[in-house]
Amino acid sequence: MQDQLLEQVLRKFREDAAFREHLLQLLQPYFAGRQETEDRFTQLLREIQEMRIEFQRQWEEDKR
Repeated sequence: MQDQLLEQVLRKFREDAAFREHLLQLLQPYFAGRQETEDRFTQLLREIQEMRIEFQRQWEEDKR
């Protein structure tokens, strides 16, 4: 029974734009938005790059 309900919800989500929009609005408070996600990803990439630069600097220093 639960599988049937899940299948019905998924089918409705795929086929009914109004249902999809309503469901997305209900779930929105629980997930980061696109811009926030992109900002977090950009920050992580920046931190990784800084770590790489620091690692390279340390490596060069240790080689001397």
